[in-house]
Amino acid sequence: MSVHVSMGRTDVKEHSDKHDPNSQQSSNKCRSELGCRRSRALRGAGAGARGAHAVSRERVLVRGPGGERHGAREGPGPEAVVVPVLFGVIFVLGVVGNCLVLAVVGRARYSTGSCAGSAGALRAASPTNLFILNLSVADLCFLLVCVPVHATIYSLPEWVFGAFLCTFGHYVFTVCMLVSIFTLTAMSVDRYVAVVLSKKSAFLRSRRNALLGVALIWSLALVLSVPVAQHQVLTGHPTAPNSTFCWERWPGPSRSVYRVSILALGYVLPLLLISCCYAKVLFHLHKKMKNMSKKSERSKRKASSESVCMSETTSAAEEEERSQHNTLQNMFLKSFKRRGRRESVSQEEASEKRRKDEREREREGKREREGEREGLMDKRNRERDRQTEREGGRQRKRQRERKREKQREMEEEGGGGKRERVREKDKERRRERETERETKRERETKREGGREKERKRGRQRGRERKRERRQKEREGVREKNKERQRERRRERETKREGRQRKRQREGEGKKEREREREKERGGWRERDREGYIKERKELIERWRGVREKDKERGRERDKERGKQRERDKERGRERERKRGRQRERERERQTEREGKRVDRKIEREELIERRIEREKG
Repeated sequence: MSVHVSMGRTDVKEHSDKHDPNSQQSSNKCRSELGCRRSRALRGAGAGARGAHAVSRERVLVRGPGGERHGAREGPGPEAVVVPVLFGVIFVLGVVGNCLVLAVVGRARYSTGSCAGSAGALRAASPTNLFILNLSVADLCFLLVCVPVHATIYSLPEWVFGAFLCTFGHYVFTVCMLVSIFTLTAMSVDRYVAVVLSKKSAFLRSRRNALLGVALIWSLALVLSVPVAQHQVLTGHPTAPNSTFCWERWPGPSRSVYRVSILALGYVLPLLLISCCYAKVLFHLHKKMKNMSKKSERSKRKASSESVCMSETTSAAEEEERSQHNTLQNMFLKSFKRRGRRESVSQEEASEKRRKDEREREREGKREREGEREGLMDKRNRERDRQTEREGGRQRKRQRERKREKQREMEEEGGGGKRERVREKDKERRRERETERETKRERETKREGGREKERKRGRQRGRERKRERRQKEREGVREKNKERQRERRRERETKREGRQRKRQREGEGKKEREREREKERGGWRERDREGYIKERKELIERWRGVREKDKERGRERDKERGKQRERDKERGRERERKRGRQRERERERQTEREGKRVDRKIEREELIERRIEREKG
């Protein structure tokens, strides 16, 4: 008696024969005259994570010596209870969480001002919110379609849901997987553009581009997962004729080619893109922080060099650090929170006025600090000059007093020698000359130091003047642009006022005036809308041309792929024909061998009969 146990695995194999389970050669051999006492066992009725049906109940097939079968089924394994419970918890938590994300992010809207004199309108969320919505939609599709089906696979012995869910479920599984991967890569690229390419982010990170990216992601995922739906089939097995299984049938090496391509497009390339984008973002932020720290160190050094103006310089350095920190924060927040490219004119004017006021205040504060520093330095130089002058005056007074005392002593002594008096006078003259020379040298050194300081101040003032000129030029350009806008507005306003005056002169009633004003406002809005619609139409036409080119390229690729598939099918058919011929040859050889054996048996029997007849005769 031979016993064979079949456990739940992903492949179907045989103990003795190494033939395909779907082929009928093994069954035909067992049905032949000679018989086949070889035992076979099912080791699984599943086909992997994409929908292969795993048998959770253990089957025991017992074959006696006469060939009769005795089947018995044991109770369900632990996975038949544990796996559906875990999948149920995942299903509930995932559905609730993704629904909350859709409710919160889908309602996130911000107000954008329209034309002057009209109220702000609500507009949809930012590109990052659109990508988050796309992720939540893909997760919801996976949870609603794939999780219940895969939960029942572990508790049922065969496929119950029919052919449609066999193909559709695995197709949705691959689509949701690819969509989630591609959306994560798109989010990483979006953050790279917002942080590193902040100047171009207002043009690139728009709602229209985000919607185009989402459409491209879904189209790529739908196209790449088509082969899964084509090769997923409901089949049976010769050892279990009354049961159905969801198998994958791939002709030749196409299965390995498809798996390698999905691995490259769905794992390797997205991983490289995400890692490169985030590495560049981190490097950019690290570089910015280094530059800010260097500037703060320079300001601190300047503050420590000036001992008298310590309090003022420290306050200036703190203000500079705060302003730099605020600018960094604003840059980082603006990169992630762009509120669209088209804003109203009133909001732009208000923001520019605020910026101008802040810049003017900063300039005035810097000028006041520099003026105070220059005043303090001038005071110090004046005090030093006064001290030197006082010391020179004191020395002169002392010398005069000494001369007077010596003259008095000489007069009291009663007329000493003339030579001694002449010598003393010469010594006094030499001392006076030396003192005068020393005073001249001190004055020259002071003048040279003052000149160097004045030169440094002149250089600093020249640099500041250049900066002010550049800022004034920039402000002049901005003011010119604003003046042009204001002139246009004034022209519009003058036209409106002229029309209103004409209507007032005509003496129409208040109701007619209000109606005409409303009509005029509606006309201006319609004109603005028409211009916007024209721009949108031009952009749509351009994108249509690009899409048509992409579609043509896709059609050519599909044609090439179809040709390759036909070639692969022809090769597979030729291989099947060769195998059939080989099988027929083997069968013919076996029949010839069996015929020879039968002939030998008959000849032996005839010889035995002849011998028996001879012996009897």
